[in-house]
Amino acid sequence: MSKNNVKPKVKEYQGKDFSYLAVATDVSGYIGMINEWGDEVIPCKFTSIEKTKACKDGLFILAYNDTGEYLMNDKGKILADQYDSYTFLEQSDLVLISIYDESGEKCGAVNVNGELVIPLKYDSIEKLCETEGLDDTKIMGTDRRKTVYETDDLEVIEKNEKKGVIRKDGKVILPLKYYSVFLTDTNPVYICAGQAVVHNENEIMIDNALFDQNGKELIPFENHSIIINNENGWIQVNNREKNIYFLNQNLEKVLNLGDQYKSVGVFMKTRK
Repeated sequence: MSKNNVKPKVKEYQGKDFSYLAVATDVSGYIGMINEWGDEVIPCKFTSIEKTKACKDGLFILAYNDTGEYLMNDKGKILADQYDSYTFLEQSDLVLISIYDESGEKCGAVNVNGELVIPLKYDSIEKLCETEGLDDTKIMGTDRRKTVYETDDLEVIEKNEKKGVIRKDGKVILPLKYYSVFLTDTNPVYICAGQAVVHNENEIMIDNALFDQNGKELIPFENHSIIINNENGWIQVNNREKNIYFLNQNLEKVLNLGDQYKSVGVFMKTRK
């Protein structure tokens, strides 16, 4: 539920220029978005960030709480909150919007400034897309994680539900014993391996460790959650002791969030 069940008061961000945003959940369970400086651009006043869409002029963000859905830009400005639904298309920089009344559904579209550029005159999203020449076959959600299982030199392999990593010349880098394995698409390549462990007697969680491209352990299995597919190339380490920090490709700590947040998602580009 939303804080005090009132519409959130959101101020447009006026801080440093930034290029990336990540969904963040605060210690009370409310959700917003932070930039690569650690600044809260979208305040943690929402129960979900339902969708995001990067286009050439900015990032669309659809946030929700009990007072409604809010279409926002990447500076935290509310562009629209008066419509009943919002649809993001992969191949369009418009957001399709709908309202419902006693006569049925009416659909139109707004641009990155929240301006109504296609009037609410269509009786379905499909009809709008067909008439306006928009591709409605790829409707977007919020998960933009890029999962990498193969690079020029390395490949994730699997047998009997266990995963490992080999080099293309056949050399074993990580043996077949892990629950999950992912690679970065960066140079150098890093490997994130996961193993299922039991916490609190009956709760199964995935602990992660980080390895270099030769299989050397860099961050051990010590109650860590590691995210390696940030679009800015950073590596997120959450040691589940309410301490989240980020490393660059040289494994230097570039952002330390401490115990401000329960969790942080991947950093995503705010522009195409």
